[in-house]
Amino acid sequence: MSLAGKTALVTGAASGIGKATAQALSEAGATVTGADLNATHGVLPLDVSDTASVAALYARIGAPDIVVNAAGILIEEPICGSGVAGFDRQIAVNLRGSFLVAQGAFEAMRAAGKPGRIILIASELAHLGRAHFAGYCASKAG
Repeated sequence: MSLAGKTALVTGAASGIGKATAQALSEAGATVTGADLNATHGVLPLDVSDTASVAALYARIGAPDIVVNAAGILIEEPICGSGVAGFDRQIAVNLRGSFLVAQGAFEAMRAAGKPGRIILIASELAHLGRAHFAGYCASKAG
């Protein structure tokens, strides 16, 4: 399927699933904007958990045709004896970030009067669970 003439935003584009997704969309013909907390060469800076950061990105790039939120973090720690900082960070990035990226995409697409696609990457661990991954599983199940 050709995506020639389409624009795409991929979060988490500096590595992993986000980087592979950005490359695949580009190979399919889309013009891709990558964004990541780790803003490397060719990737715009973005903290998906921060409302102002997400708003600034959409203000800069406008309304893409496709948005893929692949940004996410995984912190492996036992639920007993660990603090809530790791849990809170995973919720902020994986759950709140998904909401903020989708909300921004919808608002940008609506304002531009164009339909689009919003894709939020989850995890099978949202359904399966795993020892030492309670915060991650909860954030992805959300």
